[in-house]
Amino acid sequence: MVRVNRFVYTSSKNKCEIHEFSDASSRAYGCCIYARVLDNGKYVTSLIISRSSIPRLELCASVLLCQTWTKIKHKLNCLVSKTYFWTDSTVVLHWIKMHPSTLKCFIANRVSTIQTQSQDIIWSHVPGKDNPADIVSRGCAARDLMQTIWFHGPRFLALDALHWPKSERKTDFEPKELELRNTLVLKCSTSYKEKSIVEQIISRLSSFRMIVRVLAYVLRVFNRVPVNRNNTINATRSISVEEFKLAFDHIISYIQSDVFAKELKDLHAGRSLKTELEKLNPFISNEQIGSQNIRLIHVGGRLAMADILLDAKMPLLLPKTHNFTYKYIEDPHLRNLHARAKVLIAILRLTVWIVNARELVRKVVRGCTHCYLYKPVLML
Repeated sequence: MVRVNRFVYTSSKNKCEIHEFSDASSRAYGCCIYARVLDNGKYVTSLIISRSSIPRLELCASVLLCQTWTKIKHKLNCLVSKTYFWTDSTVVLHWIKMHPSTLKCFIANRVSTIQTQSQDIIWSHVPGKDNPADIVSRGCAARDLMQTIWFHGPRFLALDALHWPKSERKTDFEPKELELRNTLVLKCSTSYKEKSIVEQIISRLSSFRMIVRVLAYVLRVFNRVPVNRNNTINATRSISVEEFKLAFDHIISYIQSDVFAKELKDLHAGRSLKTELEKLNPFISNEQIGSQNIRLIHVGGRLAMADILLDAKMPLLLPKTHNFTYKYIEDPHLRNLHARAKVLIAILRLTVWIVNARELVRKVVRGCTHCYLYKPVLML
């Protein structure tokens, strides 16, 4: 039979110290709490409470220790002068001193709990052989329990604090041991490049025609086009064909100068291109629209003598990677009764030549909600 003495020698005159221990093994983790009281010139240590649970890590044992102390401390606060938490894990002691944001999620959550629930509490290291919580984590037969340090805690608690175990301050941990969170490095640059007006209009509007019309109004203001005072409000609001073409050419010129900057320099210097664009036989044209001189890249070929429109003979060059190109393809797709990919490519090449157009055109057709729902079939 095991007899357990429940008297812990506490009174309003004798203030006690609380010493709490935690430990873990592959089988379980647990904690135990002791009261240390000076009685008749001798220190007496008594077990107050203990808890155990099934595995995970020394850290979980420390969390269990904090939770157990939180449940009972309101009954002992008036009698306690100091509180000590003990663990035999140097890694846990190191974690408790770190900020949770630097640790991985599982560790960070538990370290945060420990730091919140153990404020003004002294954390110290105890050797494994002097840790009574080791009996909880590893187990002990009832017949051997009286010969252990379970009921009265480690022997050093009967001594003066000068003779207690010295806390080990280990700092040379392996990164895997500490389970640090992966850090994200952000590089700040002072060379901020503000978006041009054309780029802002393209990024903010979703419709090709809306983009061109808005830019046409902007160019009307920038170019200070005189207003005919005899015009009605509706006539002033409308965009002329010349203004629409000027705005469209401005957009194409901006995109080409951004995406094909190197090709523009080579063509202007008369050098041959070393990219896939060389087989398209591109050339630069300077178009005069009103007072505006716009430099554009056209695609050459064998259609110069063909009896077709000039834009179809020498279509403008467009990259498939720019956001505007996708919106431009959507417009003829909708205006031509949701044309399928092959028909849409033929329509597009009447005005522009999109590099590797087939892939992007198919993406536009697949992204069309109407085409997805009704799955139209080409009637022959």
